[in-house]
Amino acid sequence: MLNTIKSKMLALQAGLVIFAVIAIGLAGYWIIFKFHKGCIKENLEYKAATISRDLNVVIEHKKHMFDRISNSDEVINYFRKLQEPVLMECFSKYSQEFPILSYINRKGLEEVKLVEGRQESELRDFGNSDIFKQVGEKPNKTFCSYMANCPELSTSCVQFAYFNKSFFDEPIGIISGMVPVNILAESIHEFKFSPKSYAILIDTEGVVLAGGDKTRHLTKVTIEGKDAKWIKDSVKALASGFGRATISGVDSYIAHTPVEGQNWQAIAAVPHKEFINEINITRDVILLTGFIVLVFEFFVTLFLIEKILEPGGDKKGV
Repeated sequence: MLNTIKSKMLALQAGLVIFAVIAIGLAGYWIIFKFHKGCIKENLEYKAATISRDLNVVIEHKKHMFDRISNSDEVINYFRKLQEPVLMECFSKYSQEFPILSYINRKGLEEVKLVEGRQESELRDFGNSDIFKQVGEKPNKTFCSYMANCPELSTSCVQFAYFNKSFFDEPIGIISGMVPVNILAESIHEFKFSPKSYAILIDTEGVVLAGGDKTRHLTKVTIEGKDAKWIKDSVKALASGFGRATISGVDSYIAHTPVEGQNWQAIAAVPHKEFINEINITRDVILLTGFIVLVFEFFVTLFLIEKILEPGGDKKGV
């Protein structure tokens, strides 16, 4: 009789403890999951926005520098005296900042060109290019335009151009400079807030311009899975966003932010596997704690039941 009562009390107590541990564990897991996902979202959005802002700062800095080059005495004197060696010497001073620098005449034809510090004999015609039309309409202002592929550097570039006119509206000429996008986006390689997190820069067509695996530069990134359509649509629309999708074969949480003035999107991502591993570590801690509590509660309950059901235990106080 006593054993039966003891068994029932133990079973009831154990059941209550197990239920409480499971309920608390599930609630704790859900709260931690939501909290951690919120932190990941905040971190990724912040990093994507930071990359976008840094790129804008770099591009603006390049524009100011290009203004100085375009208004230098060497450029102005070249138009008047055609002193090519002097102009080449001027270009060579800025070859680190602008791997390609060239002087373009009013017809859009290159006359003098320096590529990575070397004089280039193969000259191009920019007469029908969009940027040539832009600078012609608004002289004495630096414009920049994205080039998906620059033949001389075999990569995507930003072209800077400046149509210089004198105070008397005398056309001095057009200066053009090319800078690879991956050089402009050097800060993207510094992104790392967790072991497997990464960042890339893509255009609106999904072509990788910088960051990540260099062998994938100028290849199209694949976005599939849960939020893929929404992410691709917002990338094309140059909108910001956050979601989960498989990017280049890796299931990831993704945040993206457009780069002002460019058809680019800065993407920061962390693999879902890394995210869930951290959650699972927390889950295991909760389960272990619950198991310890269960074992402790079992022995405490067993001890109390033994005392309550001890023969003559209710007469000790008489």
